[in-house]
Amino acid sequence: MLICTSCGKIFEQYSTKTWEEDRGEFWGEPCYEQMSVCPFCGDNYTNAKQCVICGSWIKEEDWNICEDCLNEEFTIDNCLEIGEENPAEIEINGFLASCFTAEEIDKILLEALMNDPDRVKDAIEKYAADDMLYFAEWVGEKWKKQR
Repeated sequence: MLICTSCGKIFEQYSTKTWEEDRGEFWGEPCYEQMSVCPFCGDNYTNAKQCVICGSWIKEEDWNICEDCLNEEFTIDNCLEIGEENPAEIEINGFLASCFTAEEIDKILLEALMNDPDRVKDAIEKYAADDMLYFAEWVGEKWKKQR
């Protein structure tokens, strides 16, 4: 399947609009270049694949999930799960670190975060945007495993 880079419509190779353009001569022989474009709007197209979540068609060079599904996956649960798989090291007051376990510190920080809904939204967007490709691939793999 193919997808138009402008109008986003899906079509098959046989339905492209094609013609030949004269490119002059090469060693005395006429040269032509075969051109093909989207049959709907006449613009460029690329290969398409299906979103692993909803099945809608997306550009082959895009991630494995469409933008709508990716936005729906920007959740605190997904960010916490990714964070659990990829822990970060931070500098913390040595005395305070000696007073709490790592699990207790996680719980304290999560409670503080959840008490500020605006901060939760901003944190999710920033965390996912820091490495959007990784986030999209992680979500895609998660969905593939669930099937």
